Amino acid sequence: MAFSLLVAILPLTITAILYDSLTANLLKDMDAQQDTLQLQQTQNSMEYMMRQHRNALRAISELPGINQLLQPEPALTLPRQVLNLIYFDIDRPEIYGAILFDRHWKLKRAFPGQSASGYPYWGEGDLNIATLPRFPYGEALLLGPQKPLTAQSGWYLMAFPLSANLPGEVSPGFIAFQIRLASLTQHLPSIMPEGGAQSCLWVEVVGCFDSLGRWRDSLPEEVISLPLWGGWTLAMIPRVLPSLGTNQQRFLLALMAILSVVGVCVFFYLVVLRIRGRVVPLIHAADAISQGQWDTRITPKGNDEITLLATAFNQMTSRLNALLIAQSDMERKAVWGEFATGIAHEIRNPLATIKVCVQALPEQDDENRELRDMMVTEIDRINHLISNLLDYALPPQPNGEPVLLSGLLHRLHILVSPLAKDKGVLLSTDECCPYAVMADAGQLQQILMNLLINAVEATSPGGEVKMSFTVGSKGLCVMVTDTGEGMTEKQLAMVTEPFYTTKTTGTGLGLAVSLCLAKQNHAELGFDSKPGHGTTVTMRFEKDFICEPETNIVNY
Repeated sequence: MAFSLLVAILPLTITAILYDSLTANLLKDMDAQQDTLQLQQTQNSMEYMMRQHRNALRAISELPGINQLLQPEPALTLPRQVLNLIYFDIDRPEIYGAILFDRHWKLKRAFPGQSASGYPYWGEGDLNIATLPRFPYGEALLLGPQKPLTAQSGWYLMAFPLSANLPGEVSPGFIAFQIRLASLTQHLPSIMPEGGAQSCLWVEVVGCFDSLGRWRDSLPEEVISLPLWGGWTLAMIPRVLPSLGTNQQRFLLALMAILSVVGVCVFFYLVVLRIRGRVVPLIHAADAISQGQWDTRITPKGNDEITLLATAFNQMTSRLNALLIAQSDMERKAVWGEFATGIAHEIRNPLATIKVCVQALPEQDDENRELRDMMVTEIDRINHLISNLLDYALPPQPNGEPVLLSGLLHRLHILVSPLAKDKGVLLSTDECCPYAVMADAGQLQQILMNLLINAVEATSPGGEVKMSFTVGSKGLCVMVTDTGEGMTEKQLAMVTEPFYTTKTTGTGLGLAVSLCLAKQNHAELGFDSKPGHGTTVTMRFEKDFICEPETNIVNY
């Protein structure tokens, strides 16, 4: 626990020491990214406005008859359609008017817009554009901007060459919009209070302009810039970040670090207590299992990984207990098999000799003959018992082949019908089974024969024994059902044990041998019985051992 706390405290201490120096740089980078994003948004807004003006100039320059405006005819003879389009495009508050120049940039004509004032639209004056810097903007040209003068705002020209009269000729002149500079700079972010970021529009040779179109001749050395068109550039002066190194802030930082350390210590202490309370029962349960207490279980609590571990532990102990029981059962059956095999081999040879000697005795009278026949019958019965013991101890390997169930059920019905008729029991069989199973035909008949004989013997006269089948998602089941007295739970638990029987006659090996043969043929035997409600024995085959009828299937 102490090591865990040290590991948690050390990074916090280092973080507290470095926080004062790193936070300023982090904030500076974040503000720089924010300023760059703001510049990009401003660039998009300006580009959208400039593109609108350029498209309007291109449309005017391509109008038929636009070049006639360069001639000195009176205004009444000018193309009316061209004039209407020009006045329509300059009818905007940011455009002073449209100006027509020849190829030598000599003023030819001016068309006033809604914001026009003074020369060249009215009165006399001088429009000197020779001193204005020129920058390319696609097919257009940017002239200016002109610095704001007394009682006159700053402006700039966007000019577009007129279409030539014939292909290959030089453009006869230019059509230009005189645009108010403040309509472009108004897209710049507003001037921030002291310490905030300031932005401007920088133009080579001319200087920089703020969001109100005001001019100054230079920029600070440290700026964030984004190019626009030619020598036009967006620039932003980074904001001044407040200092984080005051004594009061250092004290608050140290206090936060101490509180964080205390909180982490308390948290780790509570976590350790909770984990110990959940893990200790697992440790005690594991110790109990190691001491042989296989029925030990843990009560799951909560909904976390330890709960899943407790559930997995319970499943593991249950399966381990089942495996131990199965192992004990296998060992017990192995002992029975070895014992039965030894006894069977020791008894069979003397029995054969005795039978031969008895059959060789002379028949003197009827009484001796009857005794001799009785001795031979009993010797055969003992030999049958020994054969059952050998089948249980060393069951023969099955010869797997497709066996058609309809033929097998029909044959069993014929074989068992005389016994059922003698006892007054009704025997019914569902013989319409189109399926076949992979099994040993002789062993399969032996299993079902044992089940049918037991069912007939357990049923009182007037009762019924039924042999049927079902096919479902779990496989194919052959069922033998009787209406006898049924069995208790204790009898069901012992019914497949060797030498256990509820009849006055019999060896008690029939169901034990049937269970062994069923397992060898990839089948399972299930018993369902209640006192007074009869018994149902089910032999189930998995889907992998069911096959469709074919011509080479064994059929009885």
